[in-house]
Amino acid sequence: MSCRLVLLMVIVVGVGGCAQPGYHYAQGDFFHQTPNATSPTPDETAQQRQAQLDEARAQAAWQVVLRKAEGHGYRLVTNFNDLLLDGKQLANDNAKIMLTAFYRKDGSNEYIYPTQYDAYQGTNGFPILTDDAQRPLREYFMSALCVQMGCRAAVGGHMTMCRHLNLLLANYPPMPCLNVEVVIQ
Repeated sequence: MSCRLVLLMVIVVGVGGCAQPGYHYAQGDFFHQTPNATSPTPDETAQQRQAQLDEARAQAAWQVVLRKAEGHGYRLVTNFNDLLLDGKQLANDNAKIMLTAFYRKDGSNEYIYPTQYDAYQGTNGFPILTDDAQRPLREYFMSALCVQMGCRAAVGGHMTMCRHLNLLLANYPPMPCLNVEVVIQ
């Protein structure tokens, strides 16, 4: 008797033959996978609780950092599009902002991007200056990951207007950019 014939017997008579363990017959259907309904082990539960506690601690620490930066006059920009759309007004106001973005250098130009994918592709970038940034941040930006793929950074600085250094773009008007001064940590 072939395995196929035994499977027919499973459907008709409900006998197990060649059927895979964990499968069962349901009215109107053939085979369905029985979900593995095992409860988490005590170790898994403890690991989940520890991960939740670690996340809560990280969030609390980040809130302290944000309050400290806000105390120094930095305004949090949570939506990258706000930076793109309101950049000129922010530069005219010489606004101090902080944000988390992805950094990548393209030739002699430096940009921040909303996502690592954008950084890798070189799309949706916003120009930045890092000459006044703290040395550890400039050193981090020189790392291979930052240069090749783009790296995540929480930074603060003031908005200003920048001129193009590229001779092909020299006749373009100044554009808003972020003069990065500090790393937010």
